[in-house]
This record gives sequence, structure tokens and C-alpha cells, in this order.
Amino acid sequence: MVTARDFRPGLRVVLVEPRHEGNVGSVARVMKNFGFSRLCLVNPCPLGGQARAMALHARDILQGARRHRTLEAALRGAPLAVGATAKGSPGDGFLRGPRMTPRELAAHLKKRRPRETALVLGREDFGLRTEEMARMDLIVTIPTTRAYPSLNLSHAAAILLHELSAVPWEPRSPPAAPQSLQAYLDDWEQTMADIGYFPHRRQRARIMLRRLLARAGPTRLELSMLRGQLRQTRNAAQRGRR
Repeated sequence: MVTARDFRPGLRVVLVEPRHEGNVGSVARVMKNFGFSRLCLVNPCPLGGQARAMALHARDILQGARRHRTLEAALRGAPLAVGATAKGSPGDGFLRGPRMTPRELAAHLKKRRPRETALVLGREDFGLRTEEMARMDLIVTIPTTRAYPSLNLSHAAAILLHELSAVPWEPRSPPAAPQSLQAYLDDWEQTMADIGYFPHRRQRARIMLRRLLARAGPTRLELSMLRGQLRQTRNAAQRGRR
């Protein structure tokens, strides 16, 4: 008999606008295979008999899935969002990189031991949109052959969850809360404005900084120190103008 102790609570799987109910059921089944139970669905297709049939003994995960109207709502409360993608081009590298393989992602998370992570998979036909990718803290790509790189949604989920099942999901030290990270980024952006950093570069720089922080996984104390440095920088800039 499967109990709550058999599941790893630290990871939520987020499916963005899945279009085939069988895929949703298959992902639920794969989640149960590897010990994950938290499924979030953003504007999913109707789920009926096919979804239940593909879920098989994971119907409890399918029935317990949380539905959200927006990706932001599905990510609420997760300090770390990992976007899965098979796409990328030199022109949008700041949005899509750097990218990790599933094994590299697992190794990174083993060191960080996050309390809460969202693994985000996009639509079956074209994945995540550019603005959705910009919301991701880390990017993971499954290595495939160039001749046929496309993977079924549940197959991709199986590969990712197999690697992530080895991650210990208990934090070593209290991580900075998502709202604290957001406040730091707001402070950073205001500081950049105060010192005259190029306005047209701030948006890209903010995305890159957020991803750098996501990889580093700062604690509350570390983030507090960084915010203190920003305050000193702003004060020095104001004294210089006077």
C-alpha cells in the first residue's frame, strides 16, 4: 500500500496548457513511479476517461491535481522554477540559457537541497512561450539526436523525474523566501537606475541575475547582506549627486 511517506513533497510538476488528456494521465502515472505526487495544471484540456485510463493506479494524483488559470498562480510559493525546453537559438540565449541536462540539474539540486521546486513542462506542440521561459530560474534540456529531438510529454517527464528522484528534498539551511528574492531584485533595479546603468539593458540583466541567484540558492542571511550592500551603493550615489 502506498502512503504519504512514499512521496517526495519538495517537487511540484507543472503542466502548462496540456492538450491531450492521455498525456496528463501518463504524466500522473510517471510521477507515481518515481515518488512524486504534486501535479499542477495550467488551463488544461478536459480530463475524462482517457486520462484516467492512462493514469491507471495513479488516479489519485490525477484527481488531486490543482488547476490554475495562470502560470504565476501555479508557481506561487516555489522559490525555484525549472523550465524544460528542447528549443533555443542564438538570438534568445539570455532567455533560454544557460541550460542543464537532467543529470546536471539533479547534481545541482543535490548540492542546494531546495525546500520547494517547480518543474514546468510546456505544450505538446510548441512547449513554453518566450515570456514563460523568461519566468524560469533554471532551464533543463534533455539531450536528443538532431535528427528527431521531439519527445512525448510523458516520456520527457519520465526522464526528468528519474534523475530528480535521487535528490534529497530537505534544505540544509533556511533558504531565502520567494518574496525576499523579489524584493532584492526590485532593490537592485532601483539601484541600477540610481547609478545610471543603461535602461535598455536592465531587463535582460535582471533575468540573468535572478537565474544566477537561483543557481546559488542564497540563504536569508546571505540575501540580507546583499540587500545591505545595495543600500550602501544607493546612499553613495545620492551623496555623489549632492
